[in-house]
Amino acid sequence: EREEEREEGRQIREAAERAILKEKEAEEQKRKKAVEINRQYIDDNKRQRTVREAKMKEEEEELNKIRLFARLKEEQMLERKRRAEEKFNAQLGARQAMIDRQSAHLEALADEAEERVLTQMRDAERERDARELRESDKRAKLWNEIHTSRQKQLAMKEKEKEAQKVRNGRIQEIQHRQQKCLVDEEIKEKETARSKTG
Repeated sequence: EREEEREEGRQIREAAERAILKEKEAEEQKRKKAVEINRQYIDDNKRQRTVREAKMKEEEEELNKIRLFARLKEEQMLERKRRAEEKFNAQLGARQAMIDRQSAHLEALADEAEERVLTQMRDAERERDARELRESDKRAKLWNEIHTSRQKQLAMKEKEKEAQKVRNGRIQEIQHRQQKCLVDEEIKEKETARSKTG
C-alpha cells in the first residue's frame, strides 16, 4: 500500500511538473510572438519611412525641375522680349530717321503728287508698326499663359505633397492603435493565465 502511495505521489508530481513546463513553454511562445510582432512593426515602420522619404525626395526633385524650367522659360521669354523691343526700337528709329529725311525733302517740294507719296509711306509705316505691336502683344500673352500654367502645376504638386503627409499620419495612427491592441491583448492573456494558475 505504501508503495502504491509513493507511486501515486510520484505520478502526481510528474504531472504537475509537466503542466508547469507546458505553461512555461506557452508563456515563452507568447513572448516570442510578441517580440516578433514588435520586430515586424518596427521593420514595417522603417520600410514605410524609407518609402516616404524616397517619395518626398522624388517630389522635391520634380518640383525643383519644374521651378528651374519655369525660371529658364521666364528668362528666355524676357530675353526674347528685350531683343524684340531693341530690334523694334532700332527699326523704328531707322524708319523715323528715314521718314524725317524724306519729309524734309518732300516739304521742300510743293508738288501734290509727292505729297500723296509721303502720305502713303506714312500709312505703310503705321501699318507695320501696328502689326509688330500686335505680334509683341501675342508673344507677351503666350508667355503669360506658360507662366500661369507652371504656377498651377507647382501649386498642385504642393497640395498633393500636403495631402500625402496627412495620409501618412493617418496610417501611422492606425498602426499605432493596432499595436496597442495587440499589446493589450497580450497583457490580458497573461493576467488570465496567472489568475488560472493562482
